[in-house]
Amino acid sequence: MQQAAVQQAALQQAAAQQAALAQAQAASIPAGSGNVIFVGDSRTGQMANAVGGTAAWPGTAFVACFGGGVDWLSTAQAKKDVDQYVTPGSVIILNYGVNDLSRHNDYITTINRYAQDWISKGATVYFASVGPVGENEYGKRNWAVEYFNNQLNNRLDARIGRLNLYVFLTGSGYTTQADGLHYDGATYAAMFRFLMQSIGRI
Repeated sequence: MQQAAVQQAALQQAAAQQAALAQAQAASIPAGSGNVIFVGDSRTGQMANAVGGTAAWPGTAFVACFGGGVDWLSTAQAKKDVDQYVTPGSVIILNYGVNDLSRHNDYITTINRYAQDWISKGATVYFASVGPVGENEYGKRNWAVEYFNNQLNNRLDARIGRLNLYVFLTGSGYTTQADGLHYDGATYAAMFRFLMQSIGRI
């Protein structure tokens, strides 16, 4: 009986030491040095296709919900889809909003909540502003995109980095597809390059 108690104590001590070692290793990983995780809607999905996806960019994940908005992003499944890639040192770039520009308050609540969890796991989190639109039949206008971006830029947690994709695309030029919402391949490639350069990956 006494021997069993000693063995149990030894096992507990070993487990505690292993946990402490894992925590120390995680803390020693430089912020932003791990995999890159792009999280967004169909623009993110089409960007992935334009640059060859994970096959062309190992260590990069693209978590995209085509047609998705904050109703999807705020679900447990959406969080789980991202969480499977998150490790200490991960860089998470969120680029949501074009499908439901009026829902900025909901995005702020959701992104702040998620970021708190991801940062606690050793990840670095960025919000990439929603890119501009062209002429479209969906009633989406760039003044609304700018308002959405300003709301998130001003009200997201200060620990969340900002990547001004909107200013980059309006400054460098962009071409939309016929729907006025999605971009052509060259624009997606430029968008990807800008985001990766902004986090020091290329």
